[in-house]
Amino acid sequence: MRELSDIKEHYRSIYNIEHLMDICYWDQTTMMPENSFLARAEALSEAELIIHEKKTSQAIFDTIEKLLLDNNLDNIARKALLSAKKEIEQKRLLPISLVKKIKKITCQCEYSWVKNKEMNNWQGFSKDLTQLVELLREKASILSEASGVSPYESLLNEYEPMMKTDMLDNLFEEIQIWLPGLTERFKSNSLNKNINHKIPIRTQIEINKEMLSELGFDFSRGRLDVSAHPFCGGTRDDIRITNKYSDSNFIGGVYASLHEFGHSLYERNLPNEFLGMPVSYPCSIGVHESQSLFFEMCYGYSDSFINYLSRKTVKHGLNISAGSIRKHLLKLKPNETRINTDEIHYLQHIYLRYLIERELINKNLAINDIPELWNELSIKLLGISSGKDYRNGCMQDIHWAAGFFGYFPCYMLGYIYASQIYKKIGELNYEDTLVWLRKNIWSKGAFFSPVDVIESGTEEKISTLHARDMIIAKYENI
Repeated sequence: MRELSDIKEHYRSIYNIEHLMDICYWDQTTMMPENSFLARAEALSEAELIIHEKKTSQAIFDTIEKLLLDNNLDNIARKALLSAKKEIEQKRLLPISLVKKIKKITCQCEYSWVKNKEMNNWQGFSKDLTQLVELLREKASILSEASGVSPYESLLNEYEPMMKTDMLDNLFEEIQIWLPGLTERFKSNSLNKNINHKIPIRTQIEINKEMLSELGFDFSRGRLDVSAHPFCGGTRDDIRITNKYSDSNFIGGVYASLHEFGHSLYERNLPNEFLGMPVSYPCSIGVHESQSLFFEMCYGYSDSFINYLSRKTVKHGLNISAGSIRKHLLKLKPNETRINTDEIHYLQHIYLRYLIERELINKNLAINDIPELWNELSIKLLGISSGKDYRNGCMQDIHWAAGFFGYFPCYMLGYIYASQIYKKIGELNYEDTLVWLRKNIWSKGAFFSPVDVIESGTEEKISTLHARDMIIAKYENI
């Protein structure tokens, strides 16, 4: 079918340009010269404009509509074309000038975050964040008017399609019913000792690279580098993982690598038949985060992995016992930073950010009021006052600087999805785990909704109780 071949070729072209943008972003976060950020912002915003124009092509839209009239079209191709048509209609809502501005200001805002976070300078960063939020509010207003949902929900749906804030609120409220009591139940775990060995960064990087290679990360198609905030980027044949290390937090670096490795596996195993079309991408960020959190907080806490990690430390002359690693992981001590907190308080960190960003996008909160509300919620949910420590408070994450409003609740969804998957597959060996995930999660792409993917794979309705049960099982197993 010639028309379908033309459409596939069009979307492969988009995929290739996005590949280049991803690598430019990786370069920006790992090695770009400090004073190159303005030129890079201009270049990326120009590329974003090209992609937007290609994704809203009238010729492609007309061809898709024509093909959808063909009764001989198979169901898989029909789904691919319908999702592409929907994406075109959605992207046409936004003025090209706004798309380009958002990309440019986002690049500038990320640079501002890196620079001002080091100096604990909220006022300096908030000026750039204000520009970005104003543009995102404009975008959210346009999408909200077209979809009939709140401005915040319209941005949320870019990361978690069809998710309603009412459902999010219900899930967060369910968690608030059972989570706080666990801090009292496991308060004796607060006496666990941390692993505070001073381990050179060079040694940590070597261990992390060995670990990823042995778990199946293909270094002929990917890299592990250092950045200000860990992330996984690139494309399925050119995956870039970055990490941030501390010489006194070896375990944190290992589990950050595990987290990003989960992302890389999902990206690497997505379907290729309609490459570049919406169905070939992850079905949601919540499902994406379920894969990273599964490897970090499910597989990573298994006896098999902890014993493996202990043997790895012996090989490098560190000799950290499996028991010490487990006690470190299960120490109950809320931390002011999300990536360093214990697992019980992790979900509270996500709730805190959700409450703030929802009010911010819906224009119920001003930028300058973020630190005060952050501190108030931190005391309430974590028992920690952030005060004027913005670096470890409201400036600790890159997400808002990157324009990712609507992303944070996907961590909560990802944790729920991951715990539900873990309940389903149990203690499968590593290879069988990969087989199950490839069949039931990775290969599905975005052909189905996030809830459908998780519920069909686990054969259960979405529930927070699996997350509760997983936490209890871990913290009782010392």
